[in-house]
Amino acid sequence: MGTAADTEACTALGRSRLRAHDSVLATVTAIRHNPTMGTYCMRLCRQGKPRKRVPAARRKLLLLNAVIRDQVLGNGRSVPRANNA
Repeated sequence: MGTAADTEACTALGRSRLRAHDSVLATVTAIRHNPTMGTYCMRLCRQGKPRKRVPAARRKLLLLNAVIRDQVLGNGRSVPRANNA
C-alpha cells in the first residue's frame, strides 16, 4: 500500500492526463464543427504545418475558454454582453 502522498500524486497526474485528452477531443470537435476553427486549421495546412494545427487550435480554444470564464479580454476590457431581447 502506498502512502497518502503517493495516492494524491497519482490522482493529480491521472487528472492532468485526462484533462489533456479531453482538451484534444474538444479541439478536434471544434475544428470539425466550428467554421472559424476549421478555416484556421486549413490555413495552417496550406502553410505546410499540418502537425501543428491541433496544438495551435487547442491553445486558441483554451484562450477563448479563459476569456469566457473571466469575462475580460486581453486588453483588460470587459466582454460585451449580448442583448437577449
